[in-house]
This record gives sequence, C-alpha cells and structure tokens, in this order.
Amino acid sequence: MIDLEAEKQKAENGDGIAAFVLGESYRRGYGVKSNAATGFQWYEYGSKLRNNALCLYGLGLCYSVGNNVTRDWERAGDYFIKAFFSIEKLANENEPHAQSCLGSYYHHNYGNIPRNYERAEYWYKKSAEQGYYVAQFALGVLYSFGEIEPDMPAALTWFRKAAEQNYSTAQNYLGEYYRKGKGVAKDIDRAVFWYKKSAEQGGTGAMVDLGNIYLDGEGVLKDIPLAREWFLKAVNQGSNWCLIDVATTYWQEGNYKEASVWYKKAMDKGNTDAKEWYNKCMNILSPPTYNYSSYNSSYSNPTIYTENGSRPLSYIESSVARMEKDFKDFGGGGFGSGGSDW
Repeated sequence: MIDLEAEKQKAENGDGIAAFVLGESYRRGYGVKSNAATGFQWYEYGSKLRNNALCLYGLGLCYSVGNNVTRDWERAGDYFIKAFFSIEKLANENEPHAQSCLGSYYHHNYGNIPRNYERAEYWYKKSAEQGYYVAQFALGVLYSFGEIEPDMPAALTWFRKAAEQNYSTAQNYLGEYYRKGKGVAKDIDRAVFWYKKSAEQGGTGAMVDLGNIYLDGEGVLKDIPLAREWFLKAVNQGSNWCLIDVATTYWQEGNYKEASVWYKKAMDKGNTDAKEWYNKCMNILSPPTYNYSSYNSSYSNPTIYTENGSRPLSYIESSVARMEKDFKDFGGGGFGSGGSDW
C-alpha cells in the first residue's frame, strides 16, 4: 500500500511523480476513499512541478472520461501529446508509473499514438513486475479481452496480484470471474469475498453485485434486507440507477407504499423503467374507482343485437309477448307449451 502522507510530503517538496501517485490514488480510490475532484487537483498541482509529464497525462485521463470535468477529447489529446515524449524517457529509465502510462498509450490510442498491443503488453509487464497495481490490472484486461492472444490463467494471475494489493477495481473483476466461472471454477463464496473487499473500499459496482446476489438468492440464502443494505450503500455513493433496485426490494416484500416512494425517486432521476412499476404500486395502493350507477341503468335494459340491428331487451320482450298473444288468439298453446308440433 501507498504511504499517502509520505507522498504528500514529496509532492509539496516539488516532486511531480508523487503528485501523480496522489492523483491516481484519489481518482481510483486506492488506499483512500475515491474522490475525483481531489485527484484532479493533485494532477493539476503536479503539472506545474518538475517531472510533470505524468500529471499532464493524468489531466488527459480526466478530460477523456469526464472525471470532475466536462468530457473534452480535444483537450485530453493535447495533454496526452504534451506528456508523451517525457513519459517515454521516464519509462526507459525504468520508472514504473511511466511504464504503465506508456503501455496505456499503445493500448488505448491516447494522443493518436497507433495501437500496438504487443508494445502495450511489454510496458505493462515492465511496470507490473515492479509491483505497480495499475499495470497489473491492465495486463489482466489485455489478456482477458483477447486484444492479444487470450490467456485467462494469466489474466486471473494479474487481477489477483492487483486485488491482493487492495485495488478495488481488480477485486471487483475477480468477484465477477468467480461468480460467472470465467476461466475458473464458479464459486459464489469466493465471488462474495472479493466483492465485499471491493465494496468495503467504496466500489459501487461490487455493492450492486452483492445486492443482486442476495436479492436473487444466487448461491446464498435469499436475504432481501441485506440486499437492500448493499443497494443503499451504492445509492449513498451516488449511484442513482440503484434507486430502482432499492424499490424492488420493497416490492418483493409487498411493501408497495415504500416501493412507490423509491420508484418515484428513480423516475425523477431519469430511469424510465421505474414508471411502469410505480404505476403498478399506485394501482395496488389506490385501485381505480368506477361509477357503477351508469352500468346499472344499461344492465336494466341491455341491448340485444339482431339481424335487423340492435334493440333494447325490453323491446324484444314486448315483441315476444305480442307474438305469444297472437299465437294463442289463433288457438296455439303458447311458446314452450308443447301444444303444437309446427
């Protein structure tokens, strides 16, 4: 783990690499609660120091994904280009953070550097072998997504190395691989173990995954209150999409009043799926009322449809009565009397 206080001291003494380490720690939530704004501030601070290339690269990352700033690919590209040659120089001097960043240039086409997955692998490995958690995780991604020859055992090895260094994102990935049985025997207990490790550091994705596992009883005892607890943690981390998950826990318990409150919150945050479920709750809580008096009047004299058009039942009944009277007048026994064989 990183000694954040020591890194702060070095950064305040003018070390741009230390400022980058702090920026990465806060942006990624490594060894500290994730805080994109603080991460951005450290990158910006370090961009004015010696060895500032890594912090320029960090600013490029922020603008490329919209971390604490409006996404701006053009501005991101400018930062990546400014930093490239200095990062390349540092990488050749065996600086692990620079080696990992250089791998990312070749992996993701940053600064329009042509993609070259073999070079990305080379630089990630140089960094990962020195223990840098970001490079270890990046190697896992490179091997598992088939951007070079897929190698799931190698991917899992590198994810585990990063996870064991307490990198939340890698822990979440490991949890997912054990949950789905990707390249490893399916093992829900291990999945829960790694998800919890990630969630305890603020990993929102892992919180959601844990909530779903307990809500569905996926390899564990179904536990709706515990599922809700994890979904609420994700909501408190800013995950508005989990509002509907909280609502679902109340729906499954039959608490439609509380479910409607949370479905409404989800609707207000733009979740269109929540509207249908909100309406279901309201139909249960306040069933639609009907004016039966209008139906009574129609049922007292319903309409009968005939070949010659529609007629009220009273009209048909009076017609039948007239026919029976006429028939009797002619000596018949009336309809249904059995007095005639015609």
